[in-house]
Amino acid sequence: MGVFAGLKTGPVSWLGEVDYVDDKGLSGGDRKLVAGLLEGNWRIRQGHNFKLTAEEFDPDRDVDNDAQARYSAVYEYTPIQYLQLRLGVRYYSGIPQNDLQNRRTGFLELHGFY
Repeated sequence: MGVFAGLKTGPVSWLGEVDYVDDKGLSGGDRKLVAGLLEGNWRIRQGHNFKLTAEEFDPDRDVDNDAQARYSAVYEYTPIQYLQLRLGVRYYSGIPQNDLQNRRTGFLELHGFY
C-alpha cells in the first residue's frame, strides 16, 4: 500500500510518499516494512534547481533499531535539453554496527538522456 502527494508553493515543489509492505510470502515468516520520502525542489531559475531530500526505511517493523535514513542536498544544472550536471552531499544513518549505513558522501554526476 502506498500514498504519495505533490504540492507546488511558488518556486518550490514538494513531493511526499509513504509505502507499507506486508510480505507474507517469505519462508522465514511474515515481514512488514515501511519506506518514506519527503523532497523539496526549488527552481532557482531556468536550468538551476536545488533539492533537499529525506528518506526513511524500516526493513522490518518487528525488529527494533533497524531503521535507516538518508538525507541529501543536491544542486542540479541543466544547461541544455537532455544534459544535467548534479553536485550533492548525502548523509546516511543506520544501525551503529554497520559503517556503510553511517557515512557522509559527496558526488558529482553527469546525466545524459536520449
